[in-house]
Amino acid sequence: MDITSFETSKRLKAAGFPQPEKAPGQFWYDEHGKLCVIRENQGMLTSVWLSAPMEASLNIVGIAMFYAASATDIMRHLPDGLPLQFQNGHFRLAGQKHNNPAEAAAAEYLQLRENEK
Repeated sequence: MDITSFETSKRLKAAGFPQPEKAPGQFWYDEHGKLCVIRENQGMLTSVWLSAPMEASLNIVGIAMFYAASATDIMRHLPDGLPLQFQNGHFRLAGQKHNNPAEAAAAEYLQLRENEK
């Protein structure tokens, strides 16, 4: 999947990356790094944990959740004109190089946030 890893998702949230309202089709990590996908079941949003085929309500109180952003999600929050390229088996965005485009975009977002300090 072309989404950010658990560690990158935590870093993005800590750096102020917007955490959207939960919606069907999104991926989220819980505080232990378990990945789930949000779906709608009989008009209610639920999470389906990918590590174990278990469905749960999203109304779990006290559990930290981290949005697993895609490259598209992150690039909406980067300056215009940054080219995302694929070269020699890696995605490149500005000075960042990764196998996963979401990780390349996240690294650039985090670098820009760090430079703002």
